[in-house]
Amino acid sequence: MKRTQYPKYKDTGIDWIPRIPEHWDAKRMKFVANIQFSGVDKKSSEDEPEVQLCNYVDVYKNETIDRSIDFMKATASQREINKFRLESGDILATKDSESPYDIAVPAIVSENFANVLCGYHLAQIKPDKNIVYPSYLFRVFQEKGFNKQFIVNANGITRFGVGTDVFGSAIVSLPPFEEQVFIANFLEQKTSQIDNLIAQKERLLKLLEEKRIALITQAVTKGLNPDVEMKPSGIDWLGDIPEHWNVSQLKRVSDISYGVGGEIDKGLITGTNLLSLPNVTFEGNILLIDEFYCELTEKEKDEVLLQKGDLLFNWRNGSSDHLAKTAIFNLDGEYTHVSFLLRIRLKNGHDSRYFRYLINSLRATGFFSSSKAGVNNTFNLSELSNLFFIVPNYDEQRSISDYLDTELEKTEDLQIIVTEAIESLKEYRISLITSAVTGQIDVRDFKQEQEHEKVH
Repeated sequence: MKRTQYPKYKDTGIDWIPRIPEHWDAKRMKFVANIQFSGVDKKSSEDEPEVQLCNYVDVYKNETIDRSIDFMKATASQREINKFRLESGDILATKDSESPYDIAVPAIVSENFANVLCGYHLAQIKPDKNIVYPSYLFRVFQEKGFNKQFIVNANGITRFGVGTDVFGSAIVSLPPFEEQVFIANFLEQKTSQIDNLIAQKERLLKLLEEKRIALITQAVTKGLNPDVEMKPSGIDWLGDIPEHWNVSQLKRVSDISYGVGGEIDKGLITGTNLLSLPNVTFEGNILLIDEFYCELTEKEKDEVLLQKGDLLFNWRNGSSDHLAKTAIFNLDGEYTHVSFLLRIRLKNGHDSRYFRYLINSLRATGFFSSSKAGVNNTFNLSELSNLFFIVPNYDEQRSISDYLDTELEKTEDLQIIVTEAIESLKEYRISLITSAVTGQIDVRDFKQEQEHEKVH
């Protein structure tokens, strides 16, 4: 059923919600809820009772706080336990973060907890249940316009935060209580339906990525001929390989070198283009984002300038997911790379695309992160140079690369379509919440719709 607007509206003079239905109100949060910031930290003391803490990440990653979450263990004083214990209907919201856009991210507590407390970096908001329905207030927090009240008031440079006064002064759109219940129930049902669709499409994306990895792995380790005779590679992790293929250390078929050392001087506005870790994508391409430069002498340029066909290997990263990402360089102009990237320059008679596919397939299947060298999220020049690789002849390398270029384009086209559908659903979810909690649509007939559906 198509949603209609309310019959009459009134002006509010409020930036984030300039117009609301005539019978709605708008109040500062301090008049409809009790707001407190938790001071319970992660430290434990022997003379305090043991508790569990609901922390920043628990709120940031979950819309609902329930017993399925693995809460952190800590201790707290009895006063803190009495004050910050989680109760059904509490709204928890981030009060500081590395980005102002991550402040006031909410989650709603779905049940009473005897021993779980609101942790540090969080605001605990207890709605006056005679005035505001907790699930409705939770949805108001998810509305982007409402959230801007926190963004514009956030203070900081590397970490941003707001005080209790900002939470208390935030203006809440307030329909009559029964209508709040209708809106909350409507959004619960509709967002659940949307979330189910998103989950289905995310599962499809995962299957497409698994298919992509399997396609690459099969081609680069077994070739394109399913009937080819196989032989033991002599290397445990490689297993059997086509009988006519060779195995060689990477240093035998390439020259490998570090890039430019030292900190990036972000003040330079000209010079040699400098590629860094974020420029290397999972897809194996170079992504141009922030532009950085470095100054090189002519002698240094001879040593470190990139050539088309060079591979850039991410040998050091804080996350195992990014370790060993490898991209092929194919840009015009003078470029070099930071020292956290290794340059792999294949010798004549070898195809860069094949080795990019091979390295990225090993990364995707966890080879680098699970290896002894990769324990600390590093895989340095010496380790990479001495690693044994499967080496078909040049013509077969090119045939495999051409095949994968064609087949993966089809898979990537599907991934793009599914990703765009997910983004559209997320945008629709946001717009639906906005429309409902700002009174742009009238959902008072939602209860009647539900009863009609039950009858039929």
